[in-house]
Parts: sequence; C-alpha cells; structure tokens
Amino acid sequence: MDDAAARGTPDGTLELIFAAYATTASASTSLIMQLLKHPAVLEKLREELRTQGILHSGGCPCEGTLRLDVLSGLHYLDCVIKEVMRLFTPISGGYRTVLQTFELDGFQIPKGWSVMYSIRDTHDTAPVFKDVNVFDPDRFGQARSEDKDGRFHYLPFGGGVRTCLGKHLAKLFLKVLAVELASTSRFELATRTFPRITLVPVLHPVDGLSVKFFGLDSNQNKILPETEAMLSATV
Repeated sequence: MDDAAARGTPDGTLELIFAAYATTASASTSLIMQLLKHPAVLEKLREELRTQGILHSGGCPCEGTLRLDVLSGLHYLDCVIKEVMRLFTPISGGYRTVLQTFELDGFQIPKGWSVMYSIRDTHDTAPVFKDVNVFDPDRFGQARSEDKDGRFHYLPFGGGVRTCLGKHLAKLFLKVLAVELASTSRFELATRTFPRITLVPVLHPVDGLSVKFFGLDSNQNKILPETEAMLSATV
C-alpha cells in the first residue's frame, strides 16, 4: 500500500478497489477459461486432489481438508496458477522513478525520469520460457522450474521492494477457487466460441465469459437444475 492509500484519500481508495477487485476478477476469469480449454489439466488437478485426500475416489469432496497447509502442498495446483498468471497477467506493467542516471542498451536514462516496465513483454520474450504461447503448467514443476532461472523473468506481481503486497492473498484466493471448481462442479462454455480478449484496463473478455456450472453428486455426475432436467427428459 502506498502513502496515498494509507491516508485513505479518494485516489487511494480507488486504487485499492481497482487493485483488489478488477485484477482478481481478471485472474479468476482467466483461470476458468484455461480449465475449460484444457480438460487434461483439470483432470490432472483433480487427480492431485484425490492423492492429497481432498477428493474421494468417487468424486465427492472430503470434509475438513481445505486447510492452508494442505493448499501449500498442492504443487500442481501452484503450477496451474503460475501459468495462468504468466500468460494472462491482469496488469500489463508498472512504473518506477529513476533514482540515478544509468545506461540501458546504449540509451542513457536520466535521474528523475518515470519509466515503465512491461510484464507481458517480459513473459513473452524471457529466454527461460519454452514455447511461450503454450499453456503448460508443467513448466513450473520441479523437473523444469523455468521461473527459477533469473530474478526478473517472471513477475506477474511486479518485482523488487515495490512488489504487490496482496500477491499471497491473491494466489490463495485463486487456489481456493480452483479447488472448489475442480471438486464440486462441472462446467462448460455457454457460447459457441471463446470470447475475444482485451488488455485494458485489465485483461478481460470483451463481452464477458458465459459458463454453465453444474453441481456434482458423489460419483461426479452432473446434478441438473429441475427445469433443465425436465426439458432434457425423454418422454
């Protein structure tokens, strides 16, 4: 939180609303969209939940298992969240004030200038990431760990001393959402095609993301709403 936000000024309040709401909504939408596009990833996530005792083999969620220490042990889930944030970072970049004159690629950057760094361009061009346009959570697994090579190749929450203070809460929220989606529902796209994505003011579908959610019974079969069940019944 910066000084303006700490003082409770209108600008600070707007900043907190924008940072806490819009970016989290953006990342949540991107998470759902990628799970829709990549059913194999969703099934692998469900398998990890079964292995960790969060899902019974029959499909229904186990009671009292969604604790912080359990979430921290879900390594594939962590990889999924990281990959969503790599490809679909809500914010395009950030600004920094130059504290002392320096040279970058033959250009002199004077002290006092305000410079912008691009998160998306960094993720797209960082040499540590292979097949940058492919949604591949395994790139963050122990066998590859592509985000470990270099300090500022992966920075969805910014970097340095001004990194996002809410990043741990945001990742926790996304993990809980993913677990709930994987363990308690089946979902499908409610439109013929996926919506077009725009990048401003945060990354989001132009006309929203329309999704049908169905509850699951103990065998992970869809529980249809009464009206829909009647409409689809054979007579």
